[in-house]
Amino acid sequence: MDVTGEPGYGFSEWSERFIDALHGKRARWDTSSNNVVEVEDDVTADTNNDTHTSMWEAWKWAWDHDEARLANEDSPWLDDDNNSKPTYADGKEYLDPSDGLFSMETYFGFDNLKTPDINEDCVVNVLDMTIVSNAFGSDPDDPNWNELADLNNDGHVNILDITIVGVNWGKLYSDPPSPVSMKTILFMYPVWTIVRKDETFSVNVVLFNVNNLQGWEFELYWNNIILKCTSAEAHVPDVWSENIFEAGPGIENDFNATHGRCWMAMSALYPAPSFNGSVVIVTLNFEAIASGSTMLDLQETILADNEAHVIPHTSIDSAVIVRER
Repeated sequence: MDVTGEPGYGFSEWSERFIDALHGKRARWDTSSNNVVEVEDDVTADTNNDTHTSMWEAWKWAWDHDEARLANEDSPWLDDDNNSKPTYADGKEYLDPSDGLFSMETYFGFDNLKTPDINEDCVVNVLDMTIVSNAFGSDPDDPNWNELADLNNDGHVNILDITIVGVNWGKLYSDPPSPVSMKTILFMYPVWTIVRKDETFSVNVVLFNVNNLQGWEFELYWNNIILKCTSAEAHVPDVWSENIFEAGPGIENDFNATHGRCWMAMSALYPAPSFNGSVVIVTLNFEAIASGSTMLDLQETILADNEAHVIPHTSIDSAVIVRER
């Protein structure tokens, strides 16, 4: 497919466009000097503006600019979720929407670049969107700043970061690479709750993937015009049995003029061993008393290990929408 004097390396048209995307310029192979010679056309495949081009961005740019593919002479195939779905079948081209997450996280020569799979659970979903939305509108000096939510590394969490999660929604690893970094997460479940006024509902505080846990503490806030917390039940890990200490004032629906609060803490006592794994630590029951929306906002979260060190973790809030009858 290569034409003398035209941009190219002597490979297939699609391969050349893929290399152009990684290289950042249209280029050709000079057979007399055995060197790549750049031409004037710049190639901008870095769609998320993180200053580096991932394998997915290069692949997508090549897909869009491969004249041979557009002429039905090339049939590139991306499958990075191991589901064996081609991108070209039965004479029709299509992009499998579940592909792309692994290749989006794959770069040549760069580490610690951002991924839309923020919580690293191998799928882009509402948990990742919640992390970005909680930091929405923030800069590094703001209290709700979360560096992981700044997906395009521009120092702001805004609609561009929301869009990166949105365009990768539902992408997953069906067979994630090993090892996979699994963070400790404290989160509210369900992430979204929609109820009608006067209805009751429950939410759980879930601790995911923790090691050497000896104690926990959290404060949860909500709009007390919209919700009333009726009860909170702490769940004790089986390995702790009855060897526990509980603290905190518990439920305070009138904590201040605008918010209710639930402040709870629990610690294992000798000779209880440390807990490893995932567990529901508290179930809270609420009554919807007025229409509107409110966050269930986790604050001052502390996880302690068996040496009284703080366990690093990510906290994820949830949201409640109350509709009129």
